[in-house]
Amino acid sequence: MSVSRVLFLVFETSGVAYSIHVNGIKLAADRSEPQSSNAFPINQWLQPGTNRLAVNLSVPYEQEDYKEGKSALVRILEPGEGESPETVFASLAWNDAQGEDFPIDMALDFEVEAGFPIPAWMGADALGEAEAADASLRHFLARLHADLRSRDLPAFQSGFAVKTSEMAAAYGMDPADRLNGQREFMGRLFGDPRWDLEPLPNELAFEFQADRRMLTVTKKTGKPVLQSVELDDGVLFGIDLHLSRKAGAWFVCR
Repeated sequence: MSVSRVLFLVFETSGVAYSIHVNGIKLAADRSEPQSSNAFPINQWLQPGTNRLAVNLSVPYEQEDYKEGKSALVRILEPGEGESPETVFASLAWNDAQGEDFPIDMALDFEVEAGFPIPAWMGADALGEAEAADASLRHFLARLHADLRSRDLPAFQSGFAVKTSEMAAAYGMDPADRLNGQREFMGRLFGDPRWDLEPLPNELAFEFQADRRMLTVTKKTGKPVLQSVELDDGVLFGIDLHLSRKAGAWFVCR
C-alpha cells in the first residue's frame, strides 16, 4: 500500500512563544516571535497508526506590556481539493481567556492509515551523550562533508540513501524519480565553479529527538553543519542533518 495523501502542519500564534513537536520531533519553534503563521507538509515525520502532536507555549524572550488577544491554533490536516473540504486529523487551540499559567503544554494523539511507511529511526538505537561524543559521529560527518566537497555524487547518494528512499515512500513517489531529481539538482550545484563547503566546525550542537532515537546536529549558531560557501547569485546551500544509529553505524534518517 502506498501513501495517497499529504498531511500538513498548520499553525497560527499571537503573543506567545511556541514549540511544536510531532512524534517527539521538533518541527517548529520560536521563543521570541510574538506573532507567527505557517503551513508545511509533514508526511516524512509520520508513522502508520498512532501519532502524537504536542505544543508548548511560553512567554516570549522580549515580553512586551500585556496585550489581550494571545492565542495559538495548531492543526494537522489534509487540505481540501475542489469542492472537498479539508480533513482535520488533530487540532489544539488556546487563548488568553483560558488563563496564562505559563508554560502551557497541550498534546493529542491522532491516527493515520497503514499506508504510511515505518521510519527507520523507530528501529534505531537509543542515543545518549556518550554516542553524541563518540568519534564515530565525527568520522561520519567528515565523510559526508568530503563527499559533497569533492562533488562525488554516487557517494553522496549512498550516504543519504535511507533518507532519500523514505522521503519518496512518504509522498508516494517513485524512488527512481526522486533519485533522478536529486541527481539533477546536485549536478547544478556541483557545476558552479565556486562550489565548496564551509569547514566542519570544531564545536557542534545536538538535540535528541524521537525518544532519543534521532539526533539533530547543527553548528552552535543553529545553521547546517553541511553548508556551502556563497555560490553564484549569492546562493547558499545547506542540508539539515537528522541522524540515527543502529548496530554502531550512523545514517541520515531525515
